[in-house]
Amino acid sequence: VSAPAAGPAFDLVLATGTIAVQGTWSNRANGGKGACSDGEPDYVFAPVVSSVSPASAAAGTTVTVSGSNLGGATSVAFAGTPAMVLSDTLTAITAVVPAGAADGVVTVVSPRGTATSGAVFHLAPSIATFAPTSAPRGGTVTISGSGLGGARRVTIGGKKAVIWSGTVNRIVVTVPARAATGSIAVVTKYGTGTSALPLTVT
Repeated sequence: VSAPAAGPAFDLVLATGTIAVQGTWSNRANGGKGACSDGEPDYVFAPVVSSVSPASAAAGTTVTVSGSNLGGATSVAFAGTPAMVLSDTLTAITAVVPAGAADGVVTVVSPRGTATSGAVFHLAPSIATFAPTSAPRGGTVTISGSGLGGARRVTIGGKKAVIWSGTVNRIVVTVPARAATGSIAVVTKYGTGTSALPLTVT
């Protein structure tokens, strides 16, 4: 039953009698021009991602996805790689950047729809392993991890190494002639990843 006019009270005739009611206003009604909301369909508030903080981080780092209508998220993904969700509210989700992720958008899926970040999330470098764990000066070492693409510099024991090849997950370098036993560091535009263990230089 529709109100005869927007706003004023009117008599609503029911099978059991007549009752005075007043319609409520909706800005969405009448094609967005506004009208009485009586008879309006239920509106589903789809999720929206407004920001991801920090905007770049290494795999294993906890980040916050902010926005609206994020409650009840069924999945969060970084460049298509599913992430572990630690907490979820209407306005914020905390999630762990997954191993194997790459630069790309962050996607939140909920029963009410799918939201995608407007900005690209950048994966900071992290080193998972390297092989061999002992190498001579001039020898070759393969570094594995994530966010390694576009490496600007690789150092071993603080000395710059020559990069032979590189992908987002693997870099091959030569041990510098003046290197000493020490940690491996990979530097990209989005940060520095350092090995947990040192490379033994022989």
